[in-house]
Amino acid sequence: LPNCLPAEWFTEPRPPTRGGPVIIGWAGSMFHEQDWPTVRPQLASFARQQPQARFATIGADYMSGSVQVSRSQGWGTMTDLLRTLDFDIGIAPLVPSGFNWSKSHAKLLE
Repeated sequence: LPNCLPAEWFTEPRPPTRGGPVIIGWAGSMFHEQDWPTVRPQLASFARQQPQARFATIGADYMSGSVQVSRSQGWGTMTDLLRTLDFDIGIAPLVPSGFNWSKSHAKLLE
């Protein structure tokens, strides 16, 4: 199926608007717990190597327990999500599954 989001949301990259520590973030629903077991140890290792990095989630929080999350907010509308995204590095772990193979590239564009 085609994406149902307006194309203009993804056409212009946003310039950085802040200084400070690198923010590693994830945004997604509560249907992705199966995607996180192999990611948690990698995040913990990264946090040890880069203690100045910060971690943030929007929607479900699967990072807590492996790293200290500096900001976690609930899910809202797509407009709210795109207005809030300020990650320097966004992660989108996906294990091989029929559900995940059916995904589009919208997360990459975010």
